[in-house]
Amino acid sequence: MKYAIVLLIIFILISELTPQTNRGQSGYVKLNIKFPPPDTTTPVITFELPRIMENYPYYSRDSIYTLNCIIKDDSKRVKVVLNDIDLGFIAPGNNVLKVNLKTGENIMKFAFSDRANNITKKELTLFYDPKADVTPPILKLNPPYTELSRGIQIVPKELFDSLITITGKFSDQSKILGVWVNGTPVDSIFPNRFYHAFHNETPDTIDLVIADIYGNLATYTAQFQDPPEMLLGEELTDISYHALIITINSYKDPKINDLDGPIKDGQNLASVLQESYNFNKKNIKALKNATRTQIITAFDEYKRKLNESCNLLIFYAGHGKLDEETETGYWLPSDANYDNTANWIQNSSIRDYIKAIKTQHTLVISDACFSGSLLRDFFPEAEKSINEIYKVKSRKAIISGIEATPDKSVFVEYLIKSLKSIDRPYFPAQTLFNHLKEPVINNSRTNQIPEYKAIPNTGDEGMKGDFIFKKQLKNLEKQ
Repeated sequence: MKYAIVLLIIFILISELTPQTNRGQSGYVKLNIKFPPPDTTTPVITFELPRIMENYPYYSRDSIYTLNCIIKDDSKRVKVVLNDIDLGFIAPGNNVLKVNLKTGENIMKFAFSDRANNITKKELTLFYDPKADVTPPILKLNPPYTELSRGIQIVPKELFDSLITITGKFSDQSKILGVWVNGTPVDSIFPNRFYHAFHNETPDTIDLVIADIYGNLATYTAQFQDPPEMLLGEELTDISYHALIITINSYKDPKINDLDGPIKDGQNLASVLQESYNFNKKNIKALKNATRTQIITAFDEYKRKLNESCNLLIFYAGHGKLDEETETGYWLPSDANYDNTANWIQNSSIRDYIKAIKTQHTLVISDACFSGSLLRDFFPEAEKSINEIYKVKSRKAIISGIEATPDKSVFVEYLIKSLKSIDRPYFPAQTLFNHLKEPVINNSRTNQIPEYKAIPNTGDEGMKGDFIFKKQLKNLEKQ
């Protein structure tokens, strides 16, 4: 106001002192004075909050909640009022507000006003519960996926053929509310694991969301790319295939139940390998109702006999056992004693033997409960050709995922069906696994989810390497 009065006085003085240019008229001076427009923009307020499901409340386990608040406004300071209590002025930018909470529901009504009295109101509901779950679920995606820390996982489409399936395991302090893939609930949720299949078309990107009953979220993303054309070179001609088929129906200890299916399953598998694939009959060793000594002797023989021009498939069907105190898994040979582990074979011992056998590729297919301790998670990478896959040493396992050994194995049934139905001259074990996984899950009465992974500490060199199945030409001509 005082500036306006000074300007007015100056204007009057100039008018009085300026001579008249024309008789009977007085002159004047134009002053181009512009005042800024009034501030009518309200402050922009953003709360940085944990990610939760829409329409779910926020929980705090502490009675003092630290709220990160971002303020954008042209004013140098903004007044904050919470539930009609003046909290004072804060500057625009990143700010931290500490809020006292009472037990249960806390409705917080904020008002942010700038110097021009433009007001932005925000409301936030927080529940104070010292026992609340405020952490998102932890999820482990099964290969060829992994959880991401940076970027986006790239998965080669070749690994899936025409059908894409996703399986994974999860854990959380509370119950899981749901799992969604591209906005759609997954097909099946079992205790601590889930399964989903894309039946119609292959999406370019998969967005997966998992939430617990408190609304805490975890998200994962994968993109797909078409791999280069698979090459079928001469490098796969000078190799030999060997199979060790261990099947146990009868146990000497009456405390261990006998089984009806393993020996027949092993015979069917041997027949398919011999008739349809490059497994010579003399290279297929069948151990029926094998003892611990017979199994270890076979491993020792392969250690002496096989080299990097050889590939070995090991199939085991029989009882498995888990020592819950040590979390150690075992295969139970026919001479195993239920109350004594002397003749049991530790999974760690199996890994040691696999490491010692100097093949180019070794694939273990286990239809026994508690074979999971053979495996670990790994990070997949895209292969460029069959030859390149073969060059990289691999030690992989396909396990049935059963928790109790049945007389009739759904896993072996679809293993053999898949080996018969795949019509490629060459294909990796990953392709075999993808063919059998969904039918096993769909037809199992025990929530069975097969797994395919690398065997740790055995010389596996990563996802680029895999066991390659090679079909006989006469069988390709029939299909």
